[in-house]
Amino acid sequence: MVDLANDSGGPAAVAKGSELQQWCRLVEMWNMIDCRLADGDQSEALMIRLEELEQELRTKENQEAEQWRRRSRARWLKDGDAPSQYFFSQLKAKHQREGIKLLTLDNGEVIQSEERILNEIEVFYADLYQQDEEVDGNQKARERILSFISTEVTSNQNHKLVTVPTMEELEEIVKRLPEEKALGLDGATTEILRKCLSFMKGDCLKMLESFWADGECAYATKQEAVLIKLDFEKAYDRVSHAYLESVLTKMQFAPHFIRLIRGLLKTGAAIVHTNGLFTGEVQLGRGVQQGCTIAPFMFALCTEPLMGMLRAYQNEGLLQGIKLPGGRHALYNLFADDTELSIQATESNYREVKGILRHYEHPSGAKLNVRKSAMIPTSMQEIPLWLTRTGCKIARDGEIVLHLGFPGGIEIKERQISMYLEEKIHARTSSWTNRWLTWTGRIVLAQKIMPSLHAYVLMTFDLSAKGYKALENIWRTFIWEQGRME
Repeated sequence: MVDLANDSGGPAAVAKGSELQQWCRLVEMWNMIDCRLADGDQSEALMIRLEELEQELRTKENQEAEQWRRRSRARWLKDGDAPSQYFFSQLKAKHQREGIKLLTLDNGEVIQSEERILNEIEVFYADLYQQDEEVDGNQKARERILSFISTEVTSNQNHKLVTVPTMEELEEIVKRLPEEKALGLDGATTEILRKCLSFMKGDCLKMLESFWADGECAYATKQEAVLIKLDFEKAYDRVSHAYLESVLTKMQFAPHFIRLIRGLLKTGAAIVHTNGLFTGEVQLGRGVQQGCTIAPFMFALCTEPLMGMLRAYQNEGLLQGIKLPGGRHALYNLFADDTELSIQATESNYREVKGILRHYEHPSGAKLNVRKSAMIPTSMQEIPLWLTRTGCKIARDGEIVLHLGFPGGIEIKERQISMYLEEKIHARTSSWTNRWLTWTGRIVLAQKIMPSLHAYVLMTFDLSAKGYKALENIWRTFIWEQGRME
């Protein structure tokens, strides 16, 4: 038994003794009320006091549970940031929680065997990256859409492309690599690469020079209009290598540069990590690897025939884009694999777009996901029948549609944008709250991370004072409410 009157254990012991006294007082009062109830006292004042006491006990219990949950973080602060047994046990538990426990196949069969799950995943990705002979062998269709390419690479540009990189360029590239990213299966991050670059750069440059010589990598084990937001299924992964080479050749890229690109594409392989296990190696017979620094440029080149066809059809009067001031027309907007078309709202325009996409899909390997594509009609009193038959989602007035991460649409109100931002930030801060952050950690997140969540939207859309106040309240709640919990 602790002698609270004569305790000299310091502030922590005094605080603990005070908590114990409060618990004893609450339990004693509960026992007194319980005895009076047993004697038949059912007065209104007694019942009100009983409810108050229940609420007080419940609050005290929640505070106690919260306190012990926070104290449990002390071990993480000590052992969680070091390669300790505790760290790896926590990591193993996390992998088990996030692992795939069961998988539903196309035929409806549900499998739970870890070995079968791994095999099915390997089969799926092997089929996804399998070279499509039908696409690659259709030379006639490919030549037809390649004829729409009007851009050619100059000899000066080709000279720069095939020139062997210098040591200065290598050092500059390493400096620009993203932080805390591992570029390969060895797990070595960019920070390690920068630290070791002084004695590794000679070997790195030799490897680059060797690749540049033969193009081979080392093999390792109010006008009525419709905005059409196109979604290409697995856009990067379905690019035909033969089609990409044909595009590069048509645009007059140097043969040596094309061999270098071929070397990068043909030697690619992938391993799928599932439930802590790895599938067998899957050879990449098609696709450009996401994460590769040149992949976005290669994909952009693959869309050149599509843009060429759109321009040609517009110049011939077969396709009408949205009219802009000065006699210009807005027809398409492409950014990486996000494609948006703007056409006048006529059925003939839609049929031309549909035909262009059909001609583009087959020889390039692209596959349009109709269900995920969206139609945004503008300045229409009624939705025409032909628009409802497209199979695409039709966004109504006032419905938010995301494009490049930006919430847009027709007749979008300022309050809708504000609510979108509030929900987005609140969801993020809720995930942070469960991490038991220190005061300094919350301040850093509030000052450095939270503003970036809405900065992109606010660059093009200004909120009212009420909207900014709502965002400010979320920040304050995140900082101070959690602070009071501590």
